[in-house]
Amino acid sequence: MNRGKQVSTFRKMLAVLGLLAVIIVSTYLGFLSAGTFGLNDSTPPPLPFQDRRTAGRAVLFTVVLAWLSVGVLLVGVALYALVVATRLFIFDFRRPVWSNFKTRLFIANILVPMPVMLGICGWVATVGSPQLIRLGMATETALLVLFFVPFVLLQLLSTWLSIWTPLMIRLVRSRLQALGVEPASIEQGIFLGISDPAKKSSRKLGLIEEDVGMLWIAPDELVYQGDNDAFRVRREQCVSIERVADAGSVSAYFGNVHIILTFARDGAPSRRVRLHPESTFTMTGTARASDRLANELEQWTGAVTVVETKE
Repeated sequence: MNRGKQVSTFRKMLAVLGLLAVIIVSTYLGFLSAGTFGLNDSTPPPLPFQDRRTAGRAVLFTVVLAWLSVGVLLVGVALYALVVATRLFIFDFRRPVWSNFKTRLFIANILVPMPVMLGICGWVATVGSPQLIRLGMATETALLVLFFVPFVLLQLLSTWLSIWTPLMIRLVRSRLQALGVEPASIEQGIFLGISDPAKKSSRKLGLIEEDVGMLWIAPDELVYQGDNDAFRVRREQCVSIERVADAGSVSAYFGNVHIILTFARDGAPSRRVRLHPESTFTMTGTARASDRLANELEQWTGAVTVVETKE
């Protein structure tokens, strides 16, 4: 199957320019906080005893910062492990959990990665600042540059990584088991989220998916069981499969072209569902997962019409 058309080059260029703007502004603020825009310290040279006292304070500060950075990093890792282990502190799976989970994840996505990022940035600043100081950069400037630049880069990296995949998999497994799905069947399913393609993804706050669950591709039908939605599609009910680049999705800027499945329903209007593979750990991995799923669906449908479009 042809992968269809991705997000336009113009939109990708706008995204790249936006990320570059974030880097430039953050670096500017770092220099501004240091009170200088040059690489060299323009203040008058200190007296000998002042120089020794300043150097001692700088060494003490970097040692304290290094230990604090390690402590904050360990706290962040422990917090992440706790969130994953407790499925974001959700323990009752006898009722739908996705709506509550999305709200909690929005908060966790702000609070949990922050200690890890701060710990890494603090450690980079303490290790790398002596090298910049030897090159003539002021101590405050060196620390701020080596703190802010890695922080911005980690923020950008977080848009590519899917750090919550283990959490979502555990959530879906627990919910499906509560619904009576056998563990052996869960192992054979495709971890999947769904959404309504008629709703603009760019207007949604947080996750695009409106439900998550498992998809099984049986010889004669597709079976989806999610948290609060479920459907079965017989082969003859499948109307079309579209590959649509959803500009409101972050993964679209990494090459993902979503699948939209249209199927007829007995005694009801046809339904269109956007499919979101959820088992990968990167945005590019999501793009490849969509390609694999599209190929599997093409083999299953046989002669069903495949439509390639873009938004």
